[in-house]
Amino acid sequence: MINVKVGNRLRELRRLRGLSQEALADECGLDRTYITYIENAKKSVTISTLHKITSALNITLEEFFSFEEGDVLIKMKDYIIEVPKLIVGNSYTNLELSKIFQCSTQGGIRVSSRKKTVTIITRENSERNPYADSTVKPDGTFIYTGMGLTGDQVVTGTNQNGKIAYNDTNEYTIHYFISYEKNEYVYQGVAVKNGSFYFVEEVDQKGNLRKVVKFPLKLVKE
Repeated sequence: MINVKVGNRLRELRRLRGLSQEALADECGLDRTYITYIENAKKSVTISTLHKITSALNITLEEFFSFEEGDVLIKMKDYIIEVPKLIVGNSYTNLELSKIFQCSTQGGIRVSSRKKTVTIITRENSERNPYADSTVKPDGTFIYTGMGLTGDQVVTGTNQNGKIAYNDTNEYTIHYFISYEKNEYVYQGVAVKNGSFYFVEEVDQKGNLRKVVKFPLKLVKE
C-alpha cells in the first residue's frame, strides 16, 4: 500500500539525518504523534504537509518520491490517488471537474470532503470577474485571491478560504485550474502554500472597496 511505502521512506530519511520524530516535528511545526502516524501508515499526509517535511529534511518532493521499493519505482503521481487521471495542460469541462472531485459545479474554490481536495480556479474569460489573481511565475509561484464576490472576505477554519489558509495542517490537496474559455478548465497541477495569507483592499463586483484575502501558492512539480 502506498501509505506504507511513504511511511517507510520518511522513517529512512529521518534516521539518515539523525533526527528523532520529535526533532523533525519541531522543524515542520507539526505534532510528534503526527509523524508517528505517517511512518506507521496510520494516517495519510497531503502533498502540502509533505512539502513542509521534505523542506525540513533538506530534500525536494521529487527526491522524496523517486525511490525504489523492491522492483517498483514510487513517484509522486502515484501518491496523489484522489484524481489519478488529471494531466497538466489538459482541458476539462465543468461537469468533468464535478465528477472527478465530487464537488460543486459552481464557485472558484470547490471543496470536496469525500476526495479531500480543494479545487481552485482562475477565470481569464470573464470581464466581470472581480478576482485579481497573479500569473504563474517560471518558478511556479503565484498569488490566488480568496472567495467572496462582494463585501469583505473572511477566513475561518471551516469555509472555503480557510481550506487554503490552513492547508498545511488539514488533509486537503489543492488542485489549480485556469479557465481561458467558457467551460474549459486547464489543469495546472497540485499547489502548496508558499507563505502566510494576507489581506489587501480591492474593488468588488459592485465597485465598492473591500478587503480581500491573498494566498501565496506554489505549483509542485511531479
